[in-house]
Amino acid sequence: MCLITDQKEPMNVENDMTVYKVLKLIDENLWSPYNKYRWDLGKEYCTQITESDNIICFDEEAFECVLINYSNFRRGEGCEGIISYGGGFHSAISINRLRRVVRDRKDLKIFECTIPEGSSYYTDFSGLIVSNKIIIDKEIS
Repeated sequence: MCLITDQKEPMNVENDMTVYKVLKLIDENLWSPYNKYRWDLGKEYCTQITESDNIICFDEEAFECVLINYSNFRRGEGCEGIISYGGGFHSAISINRLRRVVRDRKDLKIFECTIPEGSSYYTDFSGLIVSNKIIIDKEIS
């Protein structure tokens, strides 16, 4: 999964930011459903945000936003000006952005998370975000 945006420079978190993340609960352990990464509640994770050569949208809503906002992509003229961020911690700015994703999947849960003050992040037009730091706080659904 990648965050597709035209944002070339990261923004910085001035105050702790609340975001939401989809995780899978397996035998009381939390796992990312996309890259098989294991998570612990309350632990601060840190990584680098990196670009990817792939353009793999999180869901149909993200893909539709790419088509609407990047006319050259829609016309099949390539991806000039579009950046795909694959590395980093992917989440959503609002809980509602993820409700459709988990609606038909009993194995997926939404967790409230914190992107700590001083972190770097990028956003897209569909309400998704990728950051270099994140803390998984609690299960919401």
